[in-house]
Amino acid sequence: REAEMVAERVTMALSTPFKLNGHDMFVSTSVGIVLRSEAHRTPEDLLRDADVALYRAKDAGRARYAIYDVSMGTAMVERVNLEADLRRALDRGELSLHYQPQLDLQHGEMIAAEALVRWMHPDRGPVSPAQFLPVAEESGLINAVDAWVLREACRQGQRWVTQFGRDITISVNVSGRQLRRPELVENLAVILYETRFDPHNLKLEISEGAVMADTAQTSDTLDALLQLGVQVVIDDFGTGYSSLTQLRRFPIDTLKLDGTFVRALGQDADAAIIASALIGLAHSLGLKVIAEGIERIEQLNHLRALNCEYGQGNYFSVPLSAADFTDWLRDDSTHEREPIPAD
Repeated sequence: REAEMVAERVTMALSTPFKLNGHDMFVSTSVGIVLRSEAHRTPEDLLRDADVALYRAKDAGRARYAIYDVSMGTAMVERVNLEADLRRALDRGELSLHYQPQLDLQHGEMIAAEALVRWMHPDRGPVSPAQFLPVAEESGLINAVDAWVLREACRQGQRWVTQFGRDITISVNVSGRQLRRPELVENLAVILYETRFDPHNLKLEISEGAVMADTAQTSDTLDALLQLGVQVVIDDFGTGYSSLTQLRRFPIDTLKLDGTFVRALGQDADAAIIASALIGLAHSLGLKVIAEGIERIEQLNHLRALNCEYGQGNYFSVPLSAADFTDWLRDDSTHEREPIPAD
């Protein structure tokens, strides 16, 4: 408890704003605490485990403290091993893309295919994106992963355009770290040129939180993407802290309703109220809405009743490998898709 009290005093002292060149500056503090045991034979042992606890404090949301326990060390070793394996995965070609269709909810026509990265580890087997993408973010590997995903998605999109003789729009997630890289637009232009993929057929999905992190730089980047011809969608809408009026400052025309709101439709009355409010506000500002995570007919019916334009989810199709999605496109092109049936 004495160590916790010291951590609290340090955190409180450093939370007081201070002046720097006439500006108020704010600092948050994360603290890692380790209690000495027989396992700690040197100062380096103590510092190592305090550092592990520090990372746990940061993972828990920053501006807090954490006390080391042995399970943290095990988790840290696992994270380090996973990071090393991910670095090798990029070189060994272990990553692949799966594609999930996004549909017009009124007519059932495909409007785009979202590219979703997958990792097949030679020993671990399939590794969940929820497991390896946070590691990629923390280690900086996300830049290399994002670049690979963009290039492969554009390359595959152009293959489908050539094969089926019609425009195919590909939607790709871009991390906040990638969005803040000044060379993003230039690199993307090179990828589009090399793959010959039409920029008007590419959509970038950027999380609400990433867009609002640095509004000045983000606005410049989004304007440059618009000039390039690329579409921009705000992902995970409803989970951040922005308002629609803030988002309207950016060159976007579509919001992606987070799946947490969609999955509760038909089961939670409050979820329907929230979804209705978010969709209504988006429409009032001239924005279109795509809902993710549609898994049941009652969710689809609710969204159609709310005039939600687009949607995706396992109700229509699970994410498919490139080969399987090619078959899906071939079947889709052999007949005019019937409107999605009502309840």
